[in-house]
Amino acid sequence: MNDKDKVFAPSGFENPYSDGIGYDLTNIQYPIVVQEYGSAQIYDSGRADAQQLVRFLNGDSYQVLDLGSGTGICTLEIFRHGKAQRVIGIEIKPGMLEVAKFKFNQVDAETFLSKVPRDANFGQLSSYWKAFREESYPYKNRTEFQLGDIQNMDNIPENSVGAVIANQVLHWTDLSKTFSELHQVLKEGGEVIWNSASFFYDDKEFPAQQYSFRYNLFLVKVIEEVCAQTGWKANDYLKDYNPQQNLDSICRITAEQGFETKQVGTFMSYVDLQFFLQGTVPGVDKKMITGVAGQEELEDSVLDAKISEAIAKTITSSEALLDMQHKYDIQPIFKSVKK
Repeated sequence: MNDKDKVFAPSGFENPYSDGIGYDLTNIQYPIVVQEYGSAQIYDSGRADAQQLVRFLNGDSYQVLDLGSGTGICTLEIFRHGKAQRVIGIEIKPGMLEVAKFKFNQVDAETFLSKVPRDANFGQLSSYWKAFREESYPYKNRTEFQLGDIQNMDNIPENSVGAVIANQVLHWTDLSKTFSELHQVLKEGGEVIWNSASFFYDDKEFPAQQYSFRYNLFLVKVIEEVCAQTGWKANDYLKDYNPQQNLDSICRITAEQGFETKQVGTFMSYVDLQFFLQGTVPGVDKKMITGVAGQEELEDSVLDAKISEAIAKTITSSEALLDMQHKYDIQPIFKSVKK
């Protein structure tokens, strides 16, 4: 199989994000410290990612396409950094698009909020949304959010776009197909600024198996504990999470579609322990166990309970907590220019 025929994400991976409310909540619960304007600032994780990416836009484009625009986080950063006069956000998930329109003051706030569950997280979300809506208000008429597939952008005129940004989205696509579409809509010399994550891309300077949190020993120990207690089996963890792409393969794929690609940066951040234990460990270990032939029908509630028990036991093990190296989310940043 050729590089261009591969989906960027490893086999079996699908974009897990569809609920914009849950997506925003996840981001604001795990802050990251970012050095900005000469001082350290605390931002939610999604905003921190977007800021690192937006800095590489040249700022000369009147209109920017925001691919996989989600809940509008990167869109706001494009405006905040003065990189465009207009932004078109394209998002395939209706639940994400609805939240983005609310956050940019494009739908009635009362109607939207009436559908949001009044649970323990509502206060935190309300405060976040209020601040975001105030900040985005000046740009509400300069932003258009469209429901659409970035691998089929027939609604965008050919050679009409000067710049494209894609924050944590292209690794869910077939790169060859996506860049073929981008070649149609971009002007000559137009650029695509985009990033990925360490479990999809093997960074030359910071290899995934050496630094990525997805290779932390704790994940392996929890899988071993679950299997020891139940007799279940698990897939080969390191094999299944081995990144399929590197700079050479990405350059080949994009070159075939008429782009010159360079890696222009790497954004590394510590992974929050609570996020790791509550989000990463259960999700990854569940995939490793249910991926074994004959175990696909395991009941979610049973599997979740066994993984929770294993996490509680493993966290008391000094051996499982000795891995001090695999603690980073590694995000390579690329610039692809249409030739």
